[in-house]
Amino acid sequence: MLINWFTVIAQIANFLILVALLKYLLYNRIIKAMDERERKIQVRLKEAEEKEQAAEREVQSLREKNRDFDEKREYMLEQAKKEADARRKELIQEARQAATNLRLVWQEALHHCPQGI
Repeated sequence: MLINWFTVIAQIANFLILVALLKYLLYNRIIKAMDERERKIQVRLKEAEEKEQAAEREVQSLREKNRDFDEKREYMLEQAKKEADARRKELIQEARQAATNLRLVWQEALHHCPQGI
């Protein structure tokens, strides 16, 4: 069996030409497309991370506002209770005073009233 060296060398040359053409025509373009896609993905990931951080800041802000609102609500409820208690005591005192005045008027009327009636 004879090896035809010309055919072997021609096939090696053809293979090297094919590899060079594939590298030039496909590989570089594929690499560029992959790099571009990776860059876009990185941009999207960065944007998503920024949005997530903004959302977290917003959540924290809302939590603080809720806490402030709860504190103000508690303060206002406490003030309303104090005012209601003070008003209740004032009304009770006024009612007692009115009852005392009515009793005095009634007693006065009894003293001035003739005994037989």
